[in-house]
Amino acid sequence: MDTTIAMLDGQVIAEQVNITQNPYADIDYILKQFYISPTDSENCGNTAAYATIVSILCALRKHLYQSPLNTKSKPGQYGQSSSKATQAVLNGLTERPTPAPPAGTEVYCHRCGNEDHDVTDCPNTNFICSVCLQSPIPWKRENASSHKEGLCVFRHKIFN
Repeated sequence: MDTTIAMLDGQVIAEQVNITQNPYADIDYILKQFYISPTDSENCGNTAAYATIVSILCALRKHLYQSPLNTKSKPGQYGQSSSKATQAVLNGLTERPTPAPPAGTEVYCHRCGNEDHDVTDCPNTNFICSVCLQSPIPWKRENASSHKEGLCVFRHKIFN
């Protein structure tokens, strides 16, 4: 049986996008470039999470941070990254409730939150999420009727 194994190396990615010139830079150093204060980075679970975070931020760096005033795409210079620390965004993502079903639930409707049917059998067709309806992003507005506001994963300003 053939197997493909992919390796995500945040340190090499950081070097490739010119955040550091050292392919073996400490993960704590790379995190600090994004204004993230690591907690217990010696823990292998935390290190795996931090490597993933670094890889994603490196890959999206130009998209997230580049502007006419910030041609080198340095985090924390202008725009949203200058007013909101990356750590605050990460905390907001990890501490907020999600619309995931309760553990052990076999059937769950993400439109209304009912555990008696799934979304394809949902009788509730009159929901409109005001968060998505007011979003400047077209696909969110188009899908505002797909869920009730209390189950909206985009209800926080960081996603709008």
